[in-house]
Amino acid sequence: MLRAVLAMTLLLGCRTKEIEATDAVVAEPFVAAESAVLPLPQQSASASASASPAPPAKAITDCSLRAELEIRRKGQFNLAKLTLINEGQRPLRLMLPGDGSVHGLPRTPKLTWFYSQNGVPVRERGGPSCAYQNDAKPADFFTLEPKAKRVIEDWLGGLDLVPGRYDIQLRYEHSPHEYVPASGNAEVEALLQLTDECSVTSNTVSFTIR
Repeated sequence: MLRAVLAMTLLLGCRTKEIEATDAVVAEPFVAAESAVLPLPQQSASASASASPAPPAKAITDCSLRAELEIRRKGQFNLAKLTLINEGQRPLRLMLPGDGSVHGLPRTPKLTWFYSQNGVPVRERGGPSCAYQNDAKPADFFTLEPKAKRVIEDWLGGLDLVPGRYDIQLRYEHSPHEYVPASGNAEVEALLQLTDECSVTSNTVSFTIR
């Protein structure tokens, strides 16, 4: 009889442990599955380094504007000229670039240079910049009638390259909603809101920097 009681006690004790263990698994059914998840494989350094550069961004809008870039050498200087041509059927209200247009500052229009050698994008030498921008004036605004042209030669910057042969493009990008005149000039702010958002990239010019 004593042996039977002991056996029954041991049996009930083991059953109690089994129930406790089963209850614990039901309470947290995904613990084991979560711990078995393996991390994603990491990209190798060689694969990351061999990735091709991103292409230039697309134009903001189709504003029927065409840009012609010309580059010439005068003495020791490389000079650029950008001509904007309205090929649409309605007038375009735009702005002239100013100090800060080529330095990534919050000024409109923004000018971006693109350079390549043998199809490979290259950057300028990256000289010092004062990070200064002049504020817009009423005289900076102009209206480009259909088929009309506007030549821009000031504040174009760029062409700070080591000697060599390059394929060169220049983008003119006007975003009136991203620029707030520092002067608080009410006339400038009113004219700015009347301008047309527009982005255009010029033709490609092959030029030798000496």
